[in-house]
Amino acid sequence: MSVELPEETKIFLLEGYELLDATESLLLRFEKENADMPALHSIFRGLHTIKGNAGFLGFSKLEELCHRAESILDKARSG
Repeated sequence: MSVELPEETKIFLLEGYELLDATESLLLRFEKENADMPALHSIFRGLHTIKGNAGFLGFSKLEELCHRAESILDKARSG
């Protein structure tokens, strides 16, 4: 049995996977290059995008998870 997803959800998933792949690479760069701030800002923006899209689609648990991650990243950005 297969379930057909709405087009908006398919787009969200595709974009989300791309953003998470980029985030993984950026996190590794951030760790390796000892707090590379441009990488940290990019990570934040990616999670912010996922959070906004999740909220738009009603994925409240994912939206909350991204919000919490943003809070942690914001603390790191401010030292």
